[in-house]
Amino acid sequence: MVLLMAVAGSVGAQQSDSSRKNSHWIVVPIISRSIETDWTFGVGANYTFHTSRKKDTLTRTSSINFVGSYSLRKQFLLLLNGPVFFPGEHFILYNHYSYSYFPDRFWGLGNHSVQEQEEPYEFGQYYINLHGKRQLTKKLFLGLILDFQRVTDMHIRKDGLFDRQDVAGREPYQVGGLGTSLSWDSRNYTFWPQKGQLISFTYHQYAPLFLSDYTFSTLMFDSRFFYTVLRRHVLAFQAYAQMNIGKEIPIRSLASLGGSEKMRGYFNGRFRDQHYFTVQSEYRFPLLKRVSGVGFWGWGDVAGKHSTTSFKNLKYSYGAGLRYAINKYEKLHLRFDYAMGRGKGNHGFYIQLGEAF
Repeated sequence: MVLLMAVAGSVGAQQSDSSRKNSHWIVVPIISRSIETDWTFGVGANYTFHTSRKKDTLTRTSSINFVGSYSLRKQFLLLLNGPVFFPGEHFILYNHYSYSYFPDRFWGLGNHSVQEQEEPYEFGQYYINLHGKRQLTKKLFLGLILDFQRVTDMHIRKDGLFDRQDVAGREPYQVGGLGTSLSWDSRNYTFWPQKGQLISFTYHQYAPLFLSDYTFSTLMFDSRFFYTVLRRHVLAFQAYAQMNIGKEIPIRSLASLGGSEKMRGYFNGRFRDQHYFTVQSEYRFPLLKRVSGVGFWGWGDVAGKHSTTSFKNLKYSYGAGLRYAINKYEKLHLRFDYAMGRGKGNHGFYIQLGEAF
């Protein structure tokens, strides 16, 4: 927890410093926790800047983030990402570059896989995602997406689940594609909205033309709604769906249930198939000057050729958490969540930066 307090102090100082400078550097130690990684330690660097030298109240501060981390489960990550907001926010560029080596787990395909058939596997992955958005109206954006992923060093159990279920992507492979997006964003804050909506559609096409070993398409829908019900009390909703269309979908592109953002309490990838849908809600309320509380719940499931979906068998998730404001001006929080899901082994504690949605 000492490292977390160091992060909090450093980010808090950033606000006063950045108000006097056009750009600012900060380097901090990192500590986080999730079901997938256990405890993770590393170092992070953040560079904030403005793309316009003139006083521009319409343009948010751009940032480039670097993270190097290593987890107790021997998972390694190098990451460079961040949004660049051009003058007037008529154009926004989101960029992501990463390399990871990740010991992971696999329970088979479909929404009826059982806990006891858990199987370890390992992979290395290079990932690039560039998402440029052009403003059409004040709150409406049209985007173009470049997406590339190369999976290397696949280590799976011989004659295990991967082989028995004929999972695509058992050998090193790559997928590349182009996509487009359409989004509406009327939130009053990015990190801790109190009102407004974020509604987005994205479509990706992966094909040999874009250096892909597999041909398929992915459609994603994400809608988020925020309402102030009492002073500083916020009710938040999210509905999310992902659909993969194609004869073969490689393992790292399949829809997966779980993680620190959606269906908390489940290991990310506990259930995998072609499609995934979930709805979740949070009730956010103040406790102390910088501390807030959150209660949350969610329902969801995977679907596709390996699953039999019914409302009776929907997965559920619920839990509670605390938020500590490390930057009260931007409303950026450190997140502490404990979540539980349906079935044996589906529960866990998370420490993350920023909200689940």
